[in-house]
This record gives sequence, C-alpha cells and structure tokens, in this order.
Amino acid sequence: MVLINYNYQAFYCLENLFKRAKNGKFTVRKSRNSMIKTEEEFKIRAYTKVELACLYNPHMTIPGALRILARWIAGNSQLTAELCALEYNHRNRIYTPRQVKAIVDYLGEP
Repeated sequence: MVLINYNYQAFYCLENLFKRAKNGKFTVRKSRNSMIKTEEEFKIRAYTKVELACLYNPHMTIPGALRILARWIAGNSQLTAELCALEYNHRNRIYTPRQVKAIVDYLGEP
C-alpha cells in the first residue's frame, strides 16, 4: 500500500510539471553553447510546501522532496533566522511570498 501511495505522489509532481508545459508556462531559450534548454519562469508567490519541494526536487517523491527541502532550510542558519523573523513555523503548510523570496535568495531559483 505504501508503494502505491509514493508512486501516486511522484506521479502528482510530474503531472503538475507537464500541465505547466502544456499551458505554455515553460520557455525555451538557447544557452551559451547553443544547446536548447527548457526552463520554467519562476514567480514569487505563495506556494505550498509540496509545490516548492517538487520544484526544487522534481525527480523525487513528495515525502523525499519535503525532507530534502527541510534539511536545506535547517542547514542554513541565516535562512532559518530570516524565516523566523518572517514568522515561519515548520508546521505551516503554505509559504508566504516573502518567505518564498527569502528561500529563493538563499537557495537559488528551483
């Protein structure tokens, strides 16, 4: 039963990425060495933990992506201090736009 649940969650992450591709939210541009790259335009807005974790780790299951994002946040003391100043609580399920901006500033765009 657990295996089915994890497969469904991984499918959910990939399904959201494919929906964005179909809606035209992916842009195609050439890199310096003339290889074509596909990138998504990242906007600072309110994100759920699952959305943001899947953006940073699209190849992982939802629980794994959440654990890695939490580990990255806990491992960066400056980011943790800034998130605490922005009233971050590890039990919240949604990051505010200011919290997302702080995460992107320290971890980079997903």
